Parts: sequence; structure tokens; C-alpha cells
Amino acid sequence: MKKAIVLSFLLITIFSSLTLNCIQIFSKSVLASTNPVSGAADNSYGHTVSGYIRPAFNFSDTQAAAVLSGFRVELEGTGLSSITNEKGYFEIKRVPSNETFVYRISKSGYLERKISNVTATENIEMFQQSSPLDMWAGDVPVKGIQDNSINMIDVVEIAKFFNKTSSDSGFLAIVDFNKDNAVNIADVIVLAKSFNMTSEDYPDYKKFYFVSPKGSDSNNGSINSPFKTLQKAASVLNAGDTCYIREGVYHEVLKPIKSGTEKLPVTFKAVQGENVVLNSCDIVSDWSLYSENVFVANVDQPVTQVFIDGVNTNEARFPNSGNDLFSPETFEITSMNEKEVLSDELSQPKDTFNGGTIWAMVGDRWISQVGKIASSEEGKLLIEGNTWVDNVGKGVGFITGVKAALDKEGEWYYDNGKIYLQLQNSDHPSNHKIEVKTRKWTIDLSSKEYINIKDLNTFGGAANLNQSNHCMLDNLSMEYLSHFTYIASGSSWLRHDWTNINYDGVGVGIFGSYNTVSNCKINWSAGDGITLYGSDNRVENCTVSNCNYSGTDCNPITVHGKGHVITKNTIYNGGRGLVSLNAAKKVLVTYNHCYNAGLMNWDIGGIYAWGAEGEGTEIAYNWIHDIYSDGVYKIGNGVYMDNYCKDFYIHHNVIWNCSYNAFNYSRPSNNIYFYNNTAFNSGDISYSYIPAGTEDTSSGNRMYNNLVGFNIGDFPALEKKNNLKADIMPLCDIENYDFQLTDNVTQAIDSGEVIRGINDNYLGEGPDIGAYEKGGEFWKAGAR
Repeated sequence: MKKAIVLSFLLITIFSSLTLNCIQIFSKSVLASTNPVSGAADNSYGHTVSGYIRPAFNFSDTQAAAVLSGFRVELEGTGLSSITNEKGYFEIKRVPSNETFVYRISKSGYLERKISNVTATENIEMFQQSSPLDMWAGDVPVKGIQDNSINMIDVVEIAKFFNKTSSDSGFLAIVDFNKDNAVNIADVIVLAKSFNMTSEDYPDYKKFYFVSPKGSDSNNGSINSPFKTLQKAASVLNAGDTCYIREGVYHEVLKPIKSGTEKLPVTFKAVQGENVVLNSCDIVSDWSLYSENVFVANVDQPVTQVFIDGVNTNEARFPNSGNDLFSPETFEITSMNEKEVLSDELSQPKDTFNGGTIWAMVGDRWISQVGKIASSEEGKLLIEGNTWVDNVGKGVGFITGVKAALDKEGEWYYDNGKIYLQLQNSDHPSNHKIEVKTRKWTIDLSSKEYINIKDLNTFGGAANLNQSNHCMLDNLSMEYLSHFTYIASGSSWLRHDWTNINYDGVGVGIFGSYNTVSNCKINWSAGDGITLYGSDNRVENCTVSNCNYSGTDCNPITVHGKGHVITKNTIYNGGRGLVSLNAAKKVLVTYNHCYNAGLMNWDIGGIYAWGAEGEGTEIAYNWIHDIYSDGVYKIGNGVYMDNYCKDFYIHHNVIWNCSYNAFNYSRPSNNIYFYNNTAFNSGDISYSYIPAGTEDTSSGNRMYNNLVGFNIGDFPALEKKNNLKADIMPLCDIENYDFQLTDNVTQAIDSGEVIRGINDNYLGEGPDIGAYEKGGEFWKAGAR
């Protein structure tokens, strides 16, 4: 009679619990994200597969070890297995590489679970500790056999031992699911949550898919039957899934269709050790002879760039030029204004250059300017759409975009669906790989969240993260992101078009929030290398180089928006500057190695801002050097706060080899703070520019505790304290980037002004002067 009452009570409890809890089994995802374990195993011995497993019910910390341990993870057909420890962690070593297995997870009292089609191409952590694999309790063994179902047989079994404790004879520990040493209502609720479930009812585990140039989109996407295209893989990936990309070149845009989630990102990555290239160019092979040494082919899409055997080649131009994108051959311009260009070097017949584009650096040469040529005659061009109408004067320029300029091997010209290519005598396009850029993007994550792209190479295209959030680009090598001569937006000051992801200068275009670019190499872009908009994005441990060979208002890194972090990067070779902060607020620019700016423009800054309300933006712990302008007034500043800036902290930087000033500000400016910088091999800070007729509303600017090799003058609204000039810089080893103070520099020790939040963690009686505290951290800048 007592057992019947208990059984009735259990049934009532089970069905009550089902009403409240069973729906949760289907509404709550139990998938787990996959991340590589640090360090790949030797492929000759296979890989390590690991992860975390836990029951799908709550338990206390005191019960955790007993509850989490004892799950057996087995690779079917291999004899390889592992048992979870007290943290629920398992690890199986020497899993054969590139083979697909079924993983069986079991424990007495739990429904067995199988994970199919798992392939280890590298070390993987299948289930993270923050997102372990859930197992359902309640399949009680009867005479040592489990039926892979939680049903009335299990209810009857738990009823037999209800209210027994571990001290009672006949206690069955298997039905004490939560390991509290008693079979009680808590165990009944655990069983009720999964009542009527079978092993087939477990949610699908996150999946692996494979893509290969040798595959087919009619395949199932397994390692032995891969898809052919990235877009096919993108069409089937769901949150938590991973697409492994096999070696090869993919002439398509990587564009995910579905977003991931915080715990279940969607991942695209190269198979470990394999070279994957996303290429925005198409190969052109159907050439015919057009005229002597000139060949023609049909190309449906407009062409913006051409590569011969992987090398960028020039669009037809006058004068002819080599492949140094920062030093194009030019002709002398005696005068240029909004509507005309005059030059003694223009000796071609009338109308030779009609319809072409003039690129020019004239006047102040702050940026380049371009215009469309309406008509041409000897010594004169009439132009339309000049992209910097208020800049006039002498300078240099070249003409492109016109068929009449096609006169040198390697040059090309595109018009109305046809591309023309000139080669050397007796050469033929079939002897080369000729690629034409027809797509703007190689990666398009627009309006997506939690997408990870890893371990890939891109060529000839930019990355679109417009309105993207929580996405990651990691360990990418990207070349030739943007290319243009004519500026479609109508202004060489591309800062005016920053809210448009399609503007000419975008590189890795991040117009969202909480995205990360890490461990990437970004090389060659007519515009930006990285364009940051939105908020709270991060660029870390990247090398960004050879950007803005258009000579426009672009940079290796252009920053606008709020809360971004740019840290531990190596940034070099910019046509104008290296890092632009014109619309930056609350941004951190730290531990970057920045060098070689001003390769095309005049009046530049390595790290530069104009009209920016910094809101506490920090430029700190950077190495900045070789910032040169070859112009008439040679204005090349290391850190340059141009007119109308406010609320910037510039501290603990080392700045050297600048053609003008290591650091300075133009007026009006407010609350520009230069603290504890070390600077040398640069000009005296003797002048702070203010535009004629402008009211000087400057206030609150400071230069404190700077160790310099030059004089610092007196400006309106500038407060100076505790700066130290040294004729010979007292630094340990400049050539090897050791800028710590030498032992005999007593004037700099403990002599600085204390500045809260900047140098108040000093050693000794006070902060030292300069960027390094004697005996303190020997910090280094740049990517590792």
C-alpha cells in the first residue's frame, strides 16, 4: 500500500513538473561553441579533443564533484575514450587527423548521447566550460541494462528507493541524481524534466562543415564530401556551427547568412596549415589581339585594378610610371584651379585626354585632388568636378583613365565591358595569370552578429562590417583592400563621407560595435587599412602598412566614434598620417609602434586630429618616429593636435625623427595635455598656428614632465612645468629601442609633477621626467 501511494505521488509530481519544465528542453539551446585548444598537437600522433560535460539540472557546489565526474566519452570504433573529472572535463589525445567519428557520451542513470560527424583538423575544445554539453538524467539501469528512454520503468525504479538515504540498507546511488545522499523529491523533479525523452530527442549538436575547391555544392559538406563554395556553406550554417575551408583560392565574397550568438558564434576558418585565399578578382583568359602588343577581353563588371602574376599594374597614364605606388611619375603643373590645369609638359594634340582623370598635388598639398577632363589641348586641361576646389597653385600630377595613354607594357584600360592590356613584344596574356578586380568586398558581415573569421588570406578587396556587432577577424593576412583614383564621393576630404560604408577610402570597414580585429596583417590600400566607426571596437596586435597611396584623407587606421581601443599594433608607411582621430571620443591609442608617415602629403601628423572633441581620448605608451614632410614648410609632427581639438591626454610616448615637431597643437584648442613624453631629433616647439581672423579661445593646455632634446616655446593658454631639455638624451640604447633613463641622469629622477591617474604609481619620492620611470616597467610598443 505504501509503495502504491508513493508511486501515485511520483506520477502527480512528474506530470506537474512536465507542465512547467518540459517545454524548456526544446526552447533552451544546449549547443556548445567550439574553440581550438592552444597549441596544435603533432599531426603524426593526431590531435587532442577535449571539453566539458554536465547534467541538465542545478546542483550545489558541494555536490559538483560527484555530479560532474564519471561521464565516459568514447570515439566509436577506435578504443579511444576519456572519463570526466570532478570539473566535468575530459581530454582524448591522439585522435586521428582529418577523420570523421561518432562520439558517444554515457553515464549510468543518464540517457546516452551521440555526437556524429566530428572531424578533428586541429586540437579542439568541443564544449567550453561556460557552455558545457548537457546530459539528461533518469534512464535508470534495470538488471544492468538501460533502454535509452526515460519512461515509466524509470519511475517505478525511483519509487522503489524513494526517501532512502545513503545510510539506509538498499540505497541505490544511481537514482540519487543530484548526489545529496538521498532519493527525494529533488531527484523526482530531475527525472520529470526529461520524462518521455529518448536518446534521439537530444538537440542537434553544432556541426562542422567543409569547403574545398575540389568539392561540389551537391555534397553534404563533410570532410570527405565537401561543398565547393563558401556561399553554399553559409546557407546551411547555424549558430555554433563551424565551416572549415580547405586550401585554395575562392573567387567569391564570404557572406554569412545567419548570425551566431554570444555562446554560439558562427565560425569560418582555414583548416590548420592550409593556405586559403579569398580573392575579389576574377581571372581573365579569353584574350584576342587588338593591335600591336595590345590585347582585348570582355569583362562584364567595371574593373578598378589589375594584377599580372600577382603584381599590381598601372592603369594607362601620362606620364608612364613604375610600380612604386607612393612615388608615381608626374608632370609639373604651373597652375591649377577649380576649372583648369596649365602645364608646359602637356604637348599632346587637342582632345587627347578628353574623358580622362587628372590626379594632382598642388598648393598646400594637404591632400590630393582629382577632376574629370572635359577637354584638352596643348598646355591646358579644362576640368570638371575638382574634388578640392579651394586649393590652387603649382604642383605635380598625372593623367589616367584614357585610352590614348595606353602605351607601355603592363598598362591597362577599361571601357564599356572591355579591358585592354599592353604587353611586351612577343609576349601573350596566356603566359601570365591576369586578374581583374571586379568586387569591392572579400568579406561581408553586414548586419550580422557573433561571426568569427579566422586564419584566412584575402586579396584585392575590403571587409564590410556595416552595422555588425560582436564579430571577430583574427589572424588574417589582407592585401590590396581598396584602390581608386577618381573619387566618387566628390571630395578628397573623405572624412566628410565617413558614415557611408561604400565610400572610396574604406578598408576593413567597422561600422558597428564590440567588434575585434586581432593578429592581422593588413597591407596596401589606396584608402584606409582599418576604418573604425560605431563604438567599443578593438584593434589589437595587428600590422597595418602601406596605406593611402591615393594621397587623400585616409590612413592605415582612421578612427571615429566612441570607446574604441587601438593597442599593440605596428603601423607604418602612410601617404599622409598613420592614425587619424578626427572624430574620436573616449578612445585609447596605446602601445603602438608608428613610423614612416608623410610619404605623399605635406603638413601631416603621425597621430593626428582636427576638430575633435576627444572626451578624454588617450594617446599613451606609443613609439612614434620618422614623421617627415618634404614640403616647403616641412610640417611633419609626431602627435599633431590641429585646430579646434579638446580634451586629449598625450602621455608616456617616445617620439623622434620628426621634420617639424615631436608634439604640438594648433589653436584654438582646449585641454590638450602633454605629460611625461620623451622626444628628440625634432624641431623646437616655437609656434602654435591659428588661422588668420580666428578668435583664440584656447584654454587649459599643458606640457608637464617631458624629457626633450629641443626647446619648448611660450604660447597663449599653455602651462609648462618640469620639462627637461637634454643636449644628449640620457637614454640607455636608442638604436635598440631601449628608452629607459641611464644611471647618471639625476635631474630627471623624482623631479616630475604628480598627475593623478597618469604617473601617480611612481617609485621613489616623485615621478620621473619622461616616458619611462627609472626601475619601473620597461614597456614596449608594437605588434608581437
